[in-house]
Amino acid sequence: MSPVRTISSLPGTVGAVSGPSSAAIGRVSTRLQRIAIIVCALVAISSPAFADKRAQVFPLSGSGLPDKLATAPAKLTKALATSISAVVASVPIEDAAGLLECDPENSTCLAAVAKSLGVERLVFGTISSQAGGKLKVTLTRFDVGPDRQQQTFELAGGTTEQLATELVKASSSLFGGVSIEEDPKPDPTPGPGPDKPVEDKGVPGKITTGTWALVGGGAVLAAAGVVMLASAQSIKRDVQNAPTDTLDDIRRLRALEDKGVQRTLIGNVMLIGGGAALAAGVVRAIIQRKSTPSAVADDPIVQPVPTEGGAVIMLTVTR
Repeated sequence: MSPVRTISSLPGTVGAVSGPSSAAIGRVSTRLQRIAIIVCALVAISSPAFADKRAQVFPLSGSGLPDKLATAPAKLTKALATSISAVVASVPIEDAAGLLECDPENSTCLAAVAKSLGVERLVFGTISSQAGGKLKVTLTRFDVGPDRQQQTFELAGGTTEQLATELVKASSSLFGGVSIEEDPKPDPTPGPGPDKPVEDKGVPGKITTGTWALVGGGAVLAAAGVVMLASAQSIKRDVQNAPTDTLDDIRRLRALEDKGVQRTLIGNVMLIGGGAALAAGVVRAIIQRKSTPSAVADDPIVQPVPTEGGAVIMLTVTR
């Protein structure tokens, strides 16, 4: 047999042997292609030419969302990544963990994913619809160390933009207070109004010496009036018992009657004036005790004014 004929007969033999090997090579090639696609996607999104390599946010997975919120997972993911200066992965966390054949619920798996991507923080989560049109968002933050934190937030925004803003604000504590800039909220504690009057709790007023003099003088004057009236009563008894036999007795009786009338008049004036001064002093003392020193009036002036056949008590109060 010639060499040419021998070679021509090889393809059949080779084909029979190589059939199974080609199928195995095809399966390996398909798996390698899938792995290469995932690796290229992860490498591309973690490139320093696009964003910070220190943190990476995986797409939030949504379930049971209404049609109007179909784009909510993507927009919430992007807003969250922007707020913490992270990049957005193009594959879910399950695919990244599947590449390493591990469970993302395991911290060791997440540490391996972070190491393979060269990042220090992984963020991922889920979105689900709640009653009343609200959304429940559960976020997981994993920092190499490991440090794994998870929080759930309830959002009530009507649009995807409102939901994204609300999520960033609500989740700021999960990322050390880092959030997008927002207008500062006014202090809810009301302060005193500019026109609100300030209550004056002035100290109790002091009773002046003049007031004490008015009270004491009124009491003394009233007592003197009582003495004068008592003396008038004594003179009245003397008049009733005085003899009237002679002209001199009658003259002495008239003088005694005049004296009694005068003392009665003076006693009444002193009693009334003293009582009035005493009452005025008491009222003044009460007012001074309840008032501030600046509101206290000047000391009153009490002085007797002699008149024909008696005397008059004059009370002068000035302010």
